Amino acid sequence: MRIVVALAVLVLTTSIAAAQAPGQTLSFDREAPPSAAEPQTVTVNYRGQVMLADGLSLGLLVFSGGAHNDKMAGWGIAGYFLGAPLVHAAHGRGTQALQSLGLRAGLPLLGGMLGYQIGPNDTTCIEGVRADGSYGGGGGCGDHGSIIGMVVGGLAGGFTAMVVDAKYLTKYEKRVTPSWTASIKTSHGGAIVGVSGTF
Repeated sequence: MRIVVALAVLVLTTSIAAAQAPGQTLSFDREAPPSAAEPQTVTVNYRGQVMLADGLSLGLLVFSGGAHNDKMAGWGIAGYFLGAPLVHAAHGRGTQALQSLGLRAGLPLLGGMLGYQIGPNDTTCIEGVRADGSYGGGGGCGDHGSIIGMVVGGLAGGFTAMVVDAKYLTKYEKRVTPSWTASIKTSHGGAIVGVSGTF
């Protein structure tokens, strides 16, 4: 009986090998080990984190006005200037953190200066004080400006800084090497197989 089984196995394997085209016969050679995984480039975008920091800062400023809370307003202003730069720094991007801080300090200042110059003239100018204490006389008042324009320009500059920061400074390319690990955990009714890693 054993001889019959051995012959059947021999006939079966030779017929399978004969059915293959030349060069496609079955081979039991071990495959070469896979080469090291090639690094891949992935896009990292943390715009939502910067927008969340700005939203919290603006929320503190808005609520501080209604609650007449100077401390809350101070936290809101500090959050506007430092929140997004800290998010950049947490991602290991020091240059973008400095750029963010520069935008947040420079654009409101520039907008305020422009608004003061081109806004409606709403400042009062004291030309001079007479000997009797009354105002008037003097050589005229050459300086004029707009407080409303300065406020509007500063707010516009601050908003522009937040938009530019979130849109252009929060995305970068990162190289990662794909890797994975497999795990098996036994339980009463069987086993759980899992795979984790970066792909």
